[in-house]
Parts: sequence; structure tokens; C-alpha cells
Amino acid sequence: MRGIKSYLSLIPPIVISLIIVVVLRNFFNLKSFAIDLSTAGVFLALFGVIYAIMIGFLIVTVLERFSALSTVVEEELNAIEDVWPVAKDTFSLFPFPLY
Repeated sequence: MRGIKSYLSLIPPIVISLIIVVVLRNFFNLKSFAIDLSTAGVFLALFGVIYAIMIGFLIVTVLERFSALSTVVEEELNAIEDVWPVAKDTFSLFPFPLY
């Protein structure tokens, strides 16, 4: 149910953006925009390169955090492994099994 609510929250911004696109297309002449597309191409190429570099840094950061998390989980499992024999002997004192 939570997933459906998150998808339903996307509907108003989509509708608003579609209304804005329709209004702007009716307000402006599209032929005047089609004359000079070379500057838009250069801008999009530059934006694409910057975006790719930022995504690359983001992926490296996420992988570093995952590696650190993996190390912490391994340390915790080793600590549990060290404590388990003592805990197992302690649990044997109860009249009923706990595990």
C-alpha cells in the first residue's frame, strides 16, 4: 500500500508539468526555436559530460560505503562467533531450549 501512495504522489507534478508544456507551446512560436539548435547541442553535450562525472563520483562513494559496511558486518559476525560458545553454555542452564 505504501508503494501505491508513493506512485499516487507523482500524479499532480506530472499533470502540472504537462499543463505548463501545453501552455508554453501555445504561447511561443516553435519555429523560432528550431533556427539555432547548435547552441543547445553544445549545452546538452557539456551537461551530459558533467552529469556523467557526477554519477561516477556518486558510484565510487556508494561502493566505498558498501565496502565499509561489509567490514563492519564482518567484525560484528566475528564478535558473535566469539561470544556464542559462552552464550550456548549459559542457555543450557534453562530448563527449556531457547534455540
